[in-house]
This record gives sequence, C-alpha cells and structure tokens, in this order.
Amino acid sequence: MPVKLQNPKYLDLAIRLRSDVENGRLKPGDRLPSFVELRNEHRVSRGTVEKVHALLERDGLIVREQGRGVFVAPTLRSAANGIIGFAGGGFTERSSSLFWAHLVDGIQQEAAEEQLPLLLLTRNSDPSIWNKIDGLLMSVNQDETQTILSHMPAGLPCVSILHSVEGVSSVVVDDYQGAKDATEHLLSLGHKRIGFLISGFDSLIDQRMSGYRDALQTAGIEPSLNGIRQMHLRIGRDSKSEFIEQGRRTMREWLQSNWSSLGYTALIAQNDNAAVGAIEALREAGLRVPQDVSVVGYDGNETYDYFTPRLTTVQVPIQEIGVAAARMLIDGIRQRGGKAERATIPARLKIGESTGPPP
Repeated sequence: MPVKLQNPKYLDLAIRLRSDVENGRLKPGDRLPSFVELRNEHRVSRGTVEKVHALLERDGLIVREQGRGVFVAPTLRSAANGIIGFAGGGFTERSSSLFWAHLVDGIQQEAAEEQLPLLLLTRNSDPSIWNKIDGLLMSVNQDETQTILSHMPAGLPCVSILHSVEGVSSVVVDDYQGAKDATEHLLSLGHKRIGFLISGFDSLIDQRMSGYRDALQTAGIEPSLNGIRQMHLRIGRDSKSEFIEQGRRTMREWLQSNWSSLGYTALIAQNDNAAVGAIEALREAGLRVPQDVSVVGYDGNETYDYFTPRLTTVQVPIQEIGVAAARMLIDGIRQRGGKAERATIPARLKIGESTGPPP
C-alpha cells in the first residue's frame, strides 16, 4: 500500500490560520496566537512559526509589530472584478470526458445567469491572476488543493468541488452511500467476495471504502485488503483513456495472480472508465460479464455506444453539482466573511446489464 506524503508542518499550520482569517474567526486587527501558544497547542519550533509568519506576510494576511506581536492585516482583499476563477481538469479534458464536460456545463450555466465569465487557473498562472477574480472554484486532488490554498489571498471566497476540505466551502457527492448501495446490490444478488479497483487514497476514496466495508460487515463478511487493488495512473494523459488502460492492466494482473484462488465473483471500479478496462481484461481471460463476474462502475456520465453489457453504475449528478458549486460561490462572494458551508448531493444506483447472480 503506497504511503501518502504529509504536508510540512508549517504549511498545515499556515493553512489553518488562513482559514481562521477567511472564516472570520480571526478578524482584521486581531492578534495571532503567540509563539508560546502555538508551541503548546501544535508542538512546533520557533523556526516553524517563522516560516508560517513569512508565508502569511507574503500574502498580505498579517502585519508584525515590534514588541507587540503579529496581527491580522487591517485591510484584506475586497476587489470586485466580476470574474470567477476555476482550477481543475474540466477545461483541459472536457472534449474527451463527459464527466468534466457536464461539470463545466453546470458551472457555466449558473455563472451565465449572473453574467460572470470564468477564468482558468493553471499551475503556471501568473500570481497576479489572484487580483483578477472575485472567487475560486476548484476541483483538483488533495495535494493540489493544499498548494492552491497556500497561495490564495485572504478573504477570497472559495468552493471545493467533490472534495471536502477543512475550513473551505464544498459541494460533494454522498460517496459513502453510493459505494454502500453498490456493494449491497451485489450482496443482494448473492455475491460474497467483492473486489474494488481504486486509484490513490484521498477523502473521496476513503468515503467509498467506508461504504464498501460497512456493507460487507453488515452482511457478516469481514473486509479484506486482498479485495482492494490499486491502479497506478500516469500523469499527463487524459484521464478517460488512462483509467480504461489502467483498469485493464490492473485487472489483467489480478487475474494472473490470485483472483481465482481468492474466489472473487464481483468487482466495483472507481469509475466507469476503469470498469470498461476491467471488463475487457475479463473477456481476454475468457470470463463473461455478468455470467462469471459482475462489474459495477461509478459516475454514470460517460456513454459507450458500442460497448456491451450496459454498465451497472453509481450515477453522480455532476452537472447538478457544478450548478450548486457555482451558486454557493456566488452567494459567498456577495456575503463575504460567512462560515464555510458543505452541500452533499446524493448519488443514485443505476442498474444495467453488467451485474447478475454469481456463477
């Protein structure tokens, strides 16, 4: 199992203090906790605190007063440009992925009603871009989220899409219930050994894993690490073709190792693309879907006009999520200083032809 790299302690503390400023827990003119207070609460060194202060000072969040302490800057950002920023894969992959296309369509639909254009932020965006937007929507992985938050100006409204982030407003899917419903569907058909294909570990995957495990345990089946396989994605390729390829490759390797000896008869994949790749590997091995192995996908936004069987999948209402996220951000821009919100959108199990009773 891969080890997840932790953020440096100073970056985690800087993000926490930034969140306190953005959410109004620390207001302009308030004194920040002293070194002694930070040391006692977070077990940090003076050097770590100095790095935190340097980062916050660089972004204009704090001012230092000799002999008095460190204070929240008296005047925080209050620009009004009429532009929303967006950081995520939606613009770069919308031509190849209906998932991203539906997300961006939802965002654009709500933004257009308010006559607000979208500005794309990339890793190489000029730092001055922060002064051109009134709020930010982001749908990126956990590590990129922390990088963005560490550079974002204080007081800038922000909404995270699909990933829950502490201190940041978010619109997420009920991934716990979605994965639980998928697992319970397979259990209801008679399957007792159900595998799961995933890629990486983050809050989204954790929720799906929890739903999967809880459904098994409720049915009296003890979850096993043998039932979880990691796909290793390559950076720089479009996610749709990469998930198909890695679903195929990972399933092929699993079949060649211990799939049969473990007695698995069903599989849940991280998304529909990985499910398609896995089905192709099963066919290569002479196994039929669903007669020999049942397969459930996730997302339900891609279409495979010439692919059979029609997938059973957990459908994520991604366009609705885009609309809700844009609405939340626009409201946050108007209300500046409000508390972080969280909206959870339910997913829906859509029964297709790729699941059936075990052989």
